[in-house]
Amino acid sequence: RVKVYLLSEESEWLDIGTGFASVAFVKKLDGPAIKVVCEETRRLLLQVKVHPTDIYQHSQDNIITWNEPDPEAAAELALSFQEHQGCVTIWEKIKDVQRQLNARAERQARESGGSGGGAAGAKSGGAAAEGSGGAG
Repeated sequence: RVKVYLLSEESEWLDIGTGFASVAFVKKLDGPAIKVVCEETRRLLLQVKVHPTDIYQHSQDNIITWNEPDPEAAAELALSFQEHQGCVTIWEKIKDVQRQLNARAERQARESGGSGGGAAGAKSGGAAAEGSGGAG
């Protein structure tokens, strides 16, 4: 179980809801995403693309925070997990996806003769996390 929080303009954490988190490929976003589904209604509480850059922070034992850079969803978000293992599972999935996205971007840069690396072109990292990894 995880609680989703959004930092308001007044710098207060707003509780968006409680649900179950996963990292999975989302066709609509054309790539891997962090998803949280409400435990009661099964509606989507959060669905944001995993970014290849190092925007995520793992603090305390059970919290993951980040500033969402997507202009359509720009916000500071936090996931507060009920259990440490759930947090570790999602954290490791995010890091795995980032490694895959960056490796793909580096391969594409080499194949196209480009000199860039890292996150360049990583937005096309679509199938990097097919399947899903969940944590409760």
